Amino acid sequence: MKVCASINLGPYNHEAVMFDSIAKAVAYFRTYVAGIDYGTGTDEQVMDLYPQCNTSAGLRCHAGATFHDYPMTRYAVGPRGGVQRVIV
Repeated sequence: MKVCASINLGPYNHEAVMFDSIAKAVAYFRTYVAGIDYGTGTDEQVMDLYPQCNTSAGLRCHAGATFHDYPMTRYAVGPRGGVQRVIV
């Protein structure tokens, strides 16, 4: 399932990325986000996943605007630095 990921890199740092699968999104979050300080600390590192936007209608996920209501899945960095699925 193709997904849009809304990722908080830390307080005041955010990005939105499209992935071909949930597994690829989680691997990206685990490898390139979890525990890495992007200049504002590592608190609040969270990734929300949504079904991918309808790109044929011109909707794209990006940090300035997303077109989703409620995340289908949330992943967060746990207290010891691991990535865990969180109940939303």
